[in-house]
Amino acid sequence: FYQSSQEKFKQQAIRSIGSHDCKEKIVEFSKNVLHGKQSLPLKAEAISFAGKSNTTNGLQLLISTAIRSKNILLRKKALFALSQLSNDKAQLVIATIAQKEKNIEVRKEAIFWLAQVANLKSVKVLNDIMQNETDPGIREYTLFAISQLPGSQSKPLLTTVALNDPMWRIRKKARLILKHSEDERFMNFFDELVRSSDSPN
Repeated sequence: FYQSSQEKFKQQAIRSIGSHDCKEKIVEFSKNVLHGKQSLPLKAEAISFAGKSNTTNGLQLLISTAIRSKNILLRKKALFALSQLSNDKAQLVIATIAQKEKNIEVRKEAIFWLAQVANLKSVKVLNDIMQNETDPGIREYTLFAISQLPGSQSKPLLTTVALNDPMWRIRKKARLILKHSEDERFMNFFDELVRSSDSPN
């Protein structure tokens, strides 16, 4: 790998190395690629295999990259890898970035993958963002992320937003998402509930 100058060969080499059952060595190799003078696609490839190692060192490498990397693509790759782990610490990192990250692109990525985790904690964080965030763009994107949750999780949140959100634009968007609900009786009831009382503000 280190002696070759062929990008395609190096990509194949990373995949080949990552398929072996030597997890700690794979993490160490991934770390060397990430911190070395390799190309961005190779570094992104290395992140994927660090995530699949399912080791403490692999988790730390992903967390460090997601939080501290100066490259947005690598941060986003690390967030995706973290979202694939059934690990409380990984999910906490995603949630923290979703709530507090200053870079909008990275924050949206965290919000999206937080919704894909779709457990009680992640749903609570998404709801907290809708309740407390002041940036309309982030709130709209969070609403989209909520719409990706299973119906049993998304519908109560969307209904609350559609009825009570202080921004008419957000309420309207939540209603449009709910319009795609297969439950026609629910939508008829909902439309009747809001038809006469709601208006832009």
